[in-house]
Amino acid sequence: MFANRKKRRKLQGEIDALRAELRAAAKLAREGEPNFREQRDIAGDIRSCERRLAVFESSIVTRKAPKYGIDIPSAREKPEWWLDDTEEQHEAGVPNNMLAEVSTQWLSAKGRAIVISQIHAYWKGLVELLITVLALLVAILALLK
Repeated sequence: MFANRKKRRKLQGEIDALRAELRAAAKLAREGEPNFREQRDIAGDIRSCERRLAVFESSIVTRKAPKYGIDIPSAREKPEWWLDDTEEQHEAGVPNNMLAEVSTQWLSAKGRAIVISQIHAYWKGLVELLITVLALLVAILALLK
């Protein structure tokens, strides 16, 4: 759990640093030193880091879901829950017959939110059950006195 937090913080720190770098480059461009190629490269790095963070967070959620009996639908069943990098792989020159093997799929923000809410619902149900059981135990103990 702490390793996940550490990795998430590291990725978010990289994104924040790149955004600060992009703001500095944009400021220089406004002051008369256009550096559009550098800005484009930094923006690409930001997108890359954001994707790595999304893939990382998706992997955490997809590993946790089965522990709570939550089935995550496939990309064919719920395509709006999933994102992939098939187009980027194709643009990079990967042959069509290899795309399925090299592309990466991860839960979209919507898919992650729904699965996380299902995990929270599981815990809420468990807590409600424990409260009911504890209330019954307290009532029985009160009757025995």
